[in-house]
Amino acid sequence: MRLRTVLFTTHLWLGLIAGVFIALLGITGAIMAFEPEIEHAEHPHLWYVTPPPGARPLALAQIGNAVSRAFPNDTITGYQVSTKQGLSYQVGLTHSRVFVNQYSGAVLGQLRFSGADLLNIIHQLHTHLLFRGLGNLGAKVESGAALVLLCMLISGLYLWWPLKRFSISWRGAAARRSWFDIHNSVGILTLVVVLMLCATGLVIGFEGTSTRLFYRVTGSQPTGDGISTDAASESAHSHSRRQCRANRTRRRVRDRPHRGARRHAV
Repeated sequence: MRLRTVLFTTHLWLGLIAGVFIALLGITGAIMAFEPEIEHAEHPHLWYVTPPPGARPLALAQIGNAVSRAFPNDTITGYQVSTKQGLSYQVGLTHSRVFVNQYSGAVLGQLRFSGADLLNIIHQLHTHLLFRGLGNLGAKVESGAALVLLCMLISGLYLWWPLKRFSISWRGAAARRSWFDIHNSVGILTLVVVLMLCATGLVIGFEGTSTRLFYRVTGSQPTGDGISTDAASESAHSHSRRQCRANRTRRRVRDRPHRGARRHAV
């Protein structure tokens, strides 16, 4: 059997087997890319404020005092400061995010970290298929799907190369040939982008191995104030889905600014 025939058959079956997972990653990843816009639409009364003419935002200390008065039994963990006048400020607490009108100091409401919501489910589905058991098997399955996608990209390029066909036959062609041409054209035109997404996904999926490899290649050493990737991964796996949501949202408040926002951690 020729190599081309073997690769064609392998390419076909890999696509059929991993296609469901790849489609799932693509759909959930696309939704996550618009997560800020979705959150704004879900809770417009929390996100949007009307700045008075000529008004300036209050100092963070004043905003912190207002939140402390409203939630005296909680601890402030960070601030998220909007750079757009129409978006409210956020104050991170231990178990929730508090939205504050930065011009009046009024507390607009809060979103608690506990409880399942649509964006949380989508995030957990994208990262580990809603399943953390058996050594975080869900995340390993998705990393394996990314590895299969890489094999598909390489084998697809090899199969396309002798023909180098970009055109699509419509008139007088069988439906199977038309779909085959569409598959070839779309695949080769999006190869670089999909390959980049696949490569970065593999680095994230196999973070422990890739981190050690990067240190070895660059000849550098991890800083002493960090924790090992394996330890961090093991710690994350031991948390429940609800705690994962809390950690992710707290990181957004403290470490990753929302679009149109800058961060202030305490």
